[in-house]
Amino acid sequence: MIYAPVPFKGYAIRAKSPAVVEEEFKEAARDWFVPFDETLYADYSYQSRVVINPFSSKKLFFSRTFRRPKLDDLGRDGQVCHMVSISKDLLSQGLSLKDVDESLASFEDKTGIPVGSMESLGVSWDGDEDRDLDGMNSIVPEDSAKKLIAFFSGKDGGSDTKVLVVFKRSYRERIGLCVMLGKFLYKLDLLPSFTVTSDPPMEVILNTYSNIVLSEYVPHLKPNSNWKVLNLTPSGDTDARINVNQNKIDDTMKTIYGSTGQ
Repeated sequence: MIYAPVPFKGYAIRAKSPAVVEEEFKEAARDWFVPFDETLYADYSYQSRVVINPFSSKKLFFSRTFRRPKLDDLGRDGQVCHMVSISKDLLSQGLSLKDVDESLASFEDKTGIPVGSMESLGVSWDGDEDRDLDGMNSIVPEDSAKKLIAFFSGKDGGSDTKVLVVFKRSYRERIGLCVMLGKFLYKLDLLPSFTVTSDPPMEVILNTYSNIVLSEYVPHLKPNSNWKVLNLTPSGDTDARINVNQNKIDDTMKTIYGSTGQ
């Protein structure tokens, strides 16, 4: 499904494939399906990704957000949100979010930004090779990964916890980290639902619902707003109070770091 400017209409659902269940997308997208403030998206180099794992859903939703010119009847520029639903059965078979992201970019290269009906996205991958967590141990120090686990599983953690991850690299590297942390949370199964977002307009996202937001800087955060800040720099041990499925945490941490989450 594509949410973007529609000729003679303004921001709305611009195109969707025949398999789309519109209400599922609206529920998953929530605050993303609102008119975009164009002043927040003036830079054409801007791109972001959103990984959404809705409560009790058998699907995970992945969104590629970017800016393109001449999208409506007046030739105005606009923001494009291209979102897909991914069966969790495919994820368990080895489909990576990187594969999906690359297929979304390839779709745009071939078709542009369609209006009305569009073909379903085709994704191919090599067997059960999930690439999403490759190299995580060189980007996210182990103690930082443990902090994330503590934030979401400690006595004060939960689905209301919001973490701002400061990562002073290029926006493309933050996109890679967004995909990585989205898959990390998915594998840990810490939360019944979660959202991970890279480089959103801070004026929007700080008032919405993401559990993890990636940024190159720390914006003004309201006191008592449940936000925690994680700078990706080793900072010592974390005393995490774990009251979740410890086997999933141990297995995932051992795969990435060669040790458990304890």
